Amino acid sequence: YLTLRTMDFVEENMLVNAKTCPATTAVAAELFHRLPTEHADEVQTLCRMLHPKREGVPDLQACLWWLQHLVDCLMSRACPTVSFHPHNATIPQKFLEEDAMLFRR
Repeated sequence: YLTLRTMDFVEENMLVNAKTCPATTAVAAELFHRLPTEHADEVQTLCRMLHPKREGVPDLQACLWWLQHLVDCLMSRACPTVSFHPHNATIPQKFLEEDAMLFRR
């Protein structure tokens, strides 16, 4: 048996975290301020479509970071060089449809 060790999401170190790098707050604010409306709308659309609560994540930054984490998690399952088994069988079908278009959207 394998002991699975997890951590609380607030302690996740693979995501942007202002506690570990305070400069990220200003840089992220500038990024989202300059984000074209069509891109912001697409991010919100994807959150509403994919988030388990279905209303999405109301804050644009939180929404994009959530989507990034979701795609990273699922891509690691799909990647043939990652020792995750059974790979695509654990990825929701909608991500694999149309040659995995949702990953590229």
